[in-house]
Amino acid sequence: MAIADRIEDRLPRVAAPTLVVAGTRDALVSVRWAEQAARLLPRGALMLMTGATHTLNFVYPHSLAFAIAPFLPHAMQRTADDVGGVQ
Repeated sequence: MAIADRIEDRLPRVAAPTLVVAGTRDALVSVRWAEQAARLLPRGALMLMTGATHTLNFVYPHSLAFAIAPFLPHAMQRTADDVGGVQ
C-alpha cells in the first residue's frame, strides 16, 4: 500500500536550512533515500555517518553532536539573514 501523504512531496516547501543525517548501515532508511531527501530540500545538506544505524542519535549521540556542530552556526546565520539579521 502506498502512503498518501508522501514527505517527498512536501520537502521542496521547507524553507529552513536542513541537515539530513543518515547512517550507512540504516536498515530502515536507505542512503539513496537520504540523498533524495537532501536534494529535494531547497536548503538541504546531507551528512552520512559511516557505520551508523537508524538509531544513531541513541547509539552514537556524541558522534552525532560533533558531526552536526559545524552545520549549526551556518544554518543559524542563514536563517537570521532571512529575517533581516535578527538573531
